[in-house]
Amino acid sequence: MIILYSKFTFVSLYTILSTNVETQRKSETKVNEIELIDYVKSNIKTILKPISIVQIEFVQIAYDEYNFELDLIAEVTINNKKKVRLLFVTKSEGQPRYARRVSIQLKNLINQNKNCYGVFAAPYISDESKQICKDNNVGFIDLAGNYLFAFDTVYLNREGKPNPYPRNRSVKTIFSPKSTRILRVLLCNPKKEWYVRDLAKEADISIGQTSNVKQKLLDFEYVEEKLVGRKLKLVLTKPELLLQKWSENYNLTRNQSRNF
Repeated sequence: MIILYSKFTFVSLYTILSTNVETQRKSETKVNEIELIDYVKSNIKTILKPISIVQIEFVQIAYDEYNFELDLIAEVTINNKKKVRLLFVTKSEGQPRYARRVSIQLKNLINQNKNCYGVFAAPYISDESKQICKDNNVGFIDLAGNYLFAFDTVYLNREGKPNPYPRNRSVKTIFSPKSTRILRVLLCNPKKEWYVRDLAKEADISIGQTSNVKQKLLDFEYVEEKLVGRKLKLVLTKPELLLQKWSENYNLTRNQSRNF
């Protein structure tokens, strides 16, 4: 058998491989908070301008207003009468742990300042994080196009847009082959409290990797830490949710298969 290779074949193959690698790199690239602030700033007008009862007065970068770490402030007038300030906090991560922390902080800030409304912004906000925002009467907006603004007589809600960064490194870290050894140990002993060293030994992986997975599990609030004496122990808090997310990220191709 004779196989002929042309210059065009190699160029085409190189182009395809390069494109695939570049696409993967882009999908895995994290959006920093500065880029996120620019996105939110440019989209506030797009979202609010069509609403006839809302008039946008200004959208600007926050500078130590309210003695709080805000990123953006937008002021709007409703029905030509009432002024409301939208206070935005952006994070490069949208996991539940970040959503809860920001939502509680914004809720406390709003309780101390009348005619203000807090909004959490992240590259992608999961259903769990959205619910946390709703429970604290805080809005949200992400790069996928999901948002919630519910203040005064205004209610704008758009959900269901998929994650524009599906190759999220946090999820990838949790459900990688080695990391799932930790998940198996936790799920087989759902009520047991673990020191990181003991968990690493039981899962037969390094303490360093165990610590990394622990941090990601904390970010998604699948586990929590308890102070025992002077040290922290890890305990599983949402086994059903963790198992569900694992099934959604499970890949059968990782297993060996044989046909007979």
